[in-house]
Amino acid sequence: MERLVAIYKDVIYQLLLTSNGRTTDILEVLAGDEIELLVVDQVADHVNLGDGQLTQCLIRESYIIIKKSEFILSHNFARVYPDFTPTGLHAKIKEKEQGIGSSMKTMEIPSTRRILASGWRKGSTIVDVQKKSRQLIFNSNDPVPFKEYEVRFEQNGHPGIHLIEYFNPDLLNALEIAVENPMEMYIK
Repeated sequence: MERLVAIYKDVIYQLLLTSNGRTTDILEVLAGDEIELLVVDQVADHVNLGDGQLTQCLIRESYIIIKKSEFILSHNFARVYPDFTPTGLHAKIKEKEQGIGSSMKTMEIPSTRRILASGWRKGSTIVDVQKKSRQLIFNSNDPVPFKEYEVRFEQNGHPGIHLIEYFNPDLLNALEIAVENPMEMYIK
């Protein structure tokens, strides 16, 4: 049975790390409860697009937690380019009330995601979207699962959003302990 549990955990992490859909949906199903976004920091900045042209961007750091238990599921870093995102989406993100994916879902905004990197990082190699070394809210000696990706919108070819999501390495162990009867998560 322990071997089967280990296999399921590996499969779940692979889904989180390779899914090009909304990660929030997967986390919500795993949590079996309502999740919430906490924006820790959000600042306006400018970035060079590589061709010498500066453009405005919004840098955001956030956590996704299970609302009831306040267990931290993920620690996230995002760079949003207002010039390359739908007008209403940028305004919604600036409000800090909803996650980026949740805002896109509510507004029914079509997009494509491209995974740039995924896997497990040691604490010493954790970086944000500006490639600055960072410390995560869940201090772990174990490697941390992560996914780095960009979101593109139909109206242009430049990515509108660049994200790095770090998932709590104790996520599945904590959920296993929290739910004595796993089926009760789905029976309402």
